This record gives sequence, structure tokens and C-alpha cells, in this order.
Amino acid sequence: MSGGRIGGQLDVSRSAVDGGGQEALAATRLQVGQAVLLDGATLRTTGRRAAVTLRSARIGGDLEMRHTRVANPGEVALQLNTTTVEGRAVLDELVIEAGGLDLRDSTLGALHDDPATALPDADGFVDANGLVYRGVPGHPGVSVRQRLDWLGRMPDYAAQPYRQLAAAYQAAGHPEDARRVLVAQQEHLRRGDQLGGWARLRHRLFGLTLDYGYQPLRAVALLGLTLLVGIGLFLGLPDGTRTPAGGRCAVVDRVGLAIDTAVPLVQTGADDRCRLATDTGTGQALAAAGWVLTLLGWGSATLVVAGYTGLVRRP
Repeated sequence: MSGGRIGGQLDVSRSAVDGGGQEALAATRLQVGQAVLLDGATLRTTGRRAAVTLRSARIGGDLEMRHTRVANPGEVALQLNTTTVEGRAVLDELVIEAGGLDLRDSTLGALHDDPATALPDADGFVDANGLVYRGVPGHPGVSVRQRLDWLGRMPDYAAQPYRQLAAAYQAAGHPEDARRVLVAQQEHLRRGDQLGGWARLRHRLFGLTLDYGYQPLRAVALLGLTLLVGIGLFLGLPDGTRTPAGGRCAVVDRVGLAIDTAVPLVQTGADDRCRLATDTGTGQALAAAGWVLTLLGWGSATLVVAGYTGLVRRP
């Protein structure tokens, strides 16, 4: 049916076709004025050509593939790339028994599918780079985790499918789901081969500390924890500090010295009244701990700035 034009609808529901190395349904550049119905069909082949090819097709109504089974082991089973569906793409209970789903650069009025059951084969894959749709995809029972597992089946990393999904959740009033999608995007990027060496290590560090910039409060908590540890050390080791006259430092001055050490760019003036007693073992230990606290403080403060300015996030 490639290149064909149908003013009404195309109904090949409950058909059973084995392509035998060719397409079971070849419909490249097909134009259909109304719906395309493939409900209950079984369409299989083997080889480099997809079992169902609707590449660059234009469908004026819905594309319905309820309870449809498609297979092409190791290759694309259902090819819908650069396809336009003005209505809904209803893929509920669609099962790709073997092979993958190609949705690259397609435009769908809406996507109704069940990602949890669409790809039962462990080697099944989906290519959704450039896929555009309206609303949140799937039926109401589809969870964010199931959709992310579906996107995780993409053979190569692509940011656009995650951004499209996050925008859909955000527009539907689910900002937490949108955040989970964007974090999953960064995790997919880390698993790929786009990053290497220092960039991969830095990306992993930002993931652990800031959730890739989507949880900047983690950096604030880390800075607060560093300060608490510093205060605990300076209060717990009073012999490590002394006044210029050689006496014991006041509690408030030891707290101020801890703040000066752990929090960058903050000076309480406590060092004028209280100093480290580096001629004692306790003072030397406190000085060494202070170096570590200063490094942690600078690192935490840098993460706070990076998290709240969006410098950590990648496109």
C-alpha cells in the first residue's frame, strides 16, 4: 500500500500475515483520510525490513492497534518514524514479540499505550527520539517508572524524549513526576558513552550530591552538616584552642571559630579572641580537621550556587 491514498478508513483488523523476509504490511507514505485499524492483527517477518512499515504515513484519524502482535527478531518490528497521526495512536495491549519499535520524529495527537507489556522480549527496543504528542502518554494506570523503563530501552541516549515527557507531566500539574523524568534523563546520559573521564566523574558527583541539580537543598544540607561537625569538634576539644593571653576560649568564640573554618566567606571575628593551639597535639589535630572542614565548606557552597543557578543541569 506504499504511496496509496484512501479517503475513508483502512481496516485490516484480525489479519494474520507472515512477510517471509518482506514487510507483512508495507504502507510507506500512505495517506488515509480517517482511521487505520489493525486491532487483533498478527504481523510477523524476519530480516532487515520491518514487519509493519508506516514510515512517513499520514493518518487523518486514529491509529488503532489493540491486541496486535508484531515480530521481527533483532530488527525493527513496527516502523512509525516520521509518521503523522492526527488522532490518537492507540497501542493498548500491543505486543512486539521480537524486535523493536521505531517512533522517530513522529507526531501523534495522543499516545495511548501500555509500556509495561509492549516489549516482553529482553532484547526489545524503542527509538523515540523526536517523538511529539499531546498530553501525558499511556492510559491512567501507567506509572512514571513504567514509562521510564520504556525510555530506558532506547539503544542510544537522546534528551528529547525525556524533555517531551517531563513537559507533559509538568503541564498536567505533576511537577514531582517531571523532576523524576529529568533525573532519569541524566542517569541515561551517564550510562551512555557521551561522557568520559573527568566529565563522567563530575556528572556522577553532581548526581549523588544534587540529584543533577534538581535537588539543590541537598547541598544546603551538606553545608549545614559540615558546620555542625565543625562546631562539635571545636566544642569537644577545648584544649585545642586558647586566647592570645593563653587562657581557655569562651564557648561562643569556639563556635565562631568553627563557623569561620567551615563556612566560606563568613568571618565572625572570633579569631581575634580565640586561636588554635598548634603547639599541642590536640591543637594540631584540630588544625588538620579544620583544613578538611574548609575544603568541605567550599565544596558545599559551590554546589549550593551551582544547584540554585542551574549550572549543574545538562541539556
